[in-house]
Amino acid sequence: MKVTNQKNCRCITCKKNFHYLGIARHRAMHRDKKEVCEITYTDGVTYIHDFTPEDENTDIPNTKSVRCKMVGQV
Repeated sequence: MKVTNQKNCRCITCKKNFHYLGIARHRAMHRDKKEVCEITYTDGVTYIHDFTPEDENTDIPNTKSVRCKMVGQV
């Protein structure tokens, strides 16, 4: 396995580049803040991750829905 220190992933929301192993933690930061983020991964595909709550008044406690949409190749 080849080890690299190149930052090939990009958070378009924050306008920052990340290593492919560090982008998951950055995406989790947006999840913790309940934000929408747009990330381009190493393979060039861009996803929009929507971590905002769908319904604040849900009857079922401790449930969450994550919406993710692939935008396409860059």
